[in-house]
Amino acid sequence: MGCRTQSYGASTMRDQRSIQQNRRPVPTVEGTAVRKSASQIQPQTRIRPHRRKVSISGSKALRRQKAVLILLGVIGSVILVGLSGIMLTTMDASTTLAEEVREKEDELDQLVVANDAREYEIGNSVDLNYIIEVATQELGMVRSNLSQVVTFRTKDTEYLQQVARVPVE
Repeated sequence: MGCRTQSYGASTMRDQRSIQQNRRPVPTVEGTAVRKSASQIQPQTRIRPHRRKVSISGSKALRRQKAVLILLGVIGSVILVGLSGIMLTTMDASTTLAEEVREKEDELDQLVVANDAREYEIGNSVDLNYIIEVATQELGMVRSNLSQVVTFRTKDTEYLQQVARVPVE
């Protein structure tokens, strides 16, 4: 392999002259043997840098991607608005139901108070002494002795229905 030497002689002066005259410098090849001008060298295939081709299909693909992104954005916003509407109607319905429950609870409280007042009124209107007097004197009933009274325990303290004989201890 030959070595490349730099020469500051005639070729550089010629290059400087062509630059001053706005011409291209004449290319020369330097080697160990003899200088050759570019016209004497066999042309080699020049490797061009790979240029990226901008094709119409590339721009169509880019437009298609943008369109898909826009479509996804629109679909997402429609879903968001729809879910927000559903949430608002559900919240409104639950608020309405909560108000109705409060009204029914107030109504129940009023009915319980009225029922308790009516029960107290009924309890005070009954005179047990008068009932005993009428039963024993006018109807001929006899009061029971303590030996005739039988007590036993039940689960329900307010109501008793006899479906069998009462057990005697």
